[in-house]
Amino acid sequence: MPDLPPKEPYTAAENDEIKPPSHFRAGTRENLDKKVNEIEYEPTHLRKVAENGIYALERADNLMRQVEQVRKKNLNRQDITKLGAKATNFEYGQKKRKELGNMLEKEEQKLRNIISGIDDSMERSMGDLAENSKFGKETRDIVRNMEDQSERVSFVRSRILEEDWETVEEVLGAPRPHLIGIDKDAHESLKNMYKKRRFSDRLKTQEVLREVANKMGDGYAAALDKFDKLHSEDVEKAIELREDAQQSMSE
Repeated sequence: MPDLPPKEPYTAAENDEIKPPSHFRAGTRENLDKKVNEIEYEPTHLRKVAENGIYALERADNLMRQVEQVRKKNLNRQDITKLGAKATNFEYGQKKRKELGNMLEKEEQKLRNIISGIDDSMERSMGDLAENSKFGKETRDIVRNMEDQSERVSFVRSRILEEDWETVEEVLGAPRPHLIGIDKDAHESLKNMYKKRRFSDRLKTQEVLREVANKMGDGYAAALDKFDKLHSEDVEKAIELREDAQQSMSE
């Protein structure tokens, strides 16, 4: 095989490193890990799910570093041309990009499902008691007969502050709250106040899980920008010509 001509020097852009986004790095993971260890809400398997999410961020970090190692190695190879090295890096990057996306999408969806499940559990808790409470109808009748919405809202707020959860759930869990004189906006505001006091541990857990999930989604978006550095028009053309040549040889 004849010696290849000396390579032209790589440009600054071609030498630009493929660095993992900050979302994947050790400092970010350590911060998230600290928050996960503070989770108090049962069931405890939620902590394990969050830990798996942080491990996925570590795997993403390692994958990005692996792409950079291979990129540098190929650029320094003497047995392929400059364009060949760039094309090889692009193809390898595409493979790892897909691998990264599949992994993060799967782990992020697990977290999103659990976050949604916690929301559902809070809603069910309120609805179940409202439906099955012995005095639910009487409580709602009392609220309905108050002078105006301001008085009704003030009453529910006072019950929340007193942590009288049964009364609060009998009112807020009504299937059609507007029929007892509380409009949609006021009802939503009272529900949020109720959840913050009644389910503070669940909301804190949700917040941690959501932060881990967001690091995955935002980190993947940032990683795509890094992978895009491997693409160029000359690389795309070189790959097309090679594929055409391979197809011609197989015919």
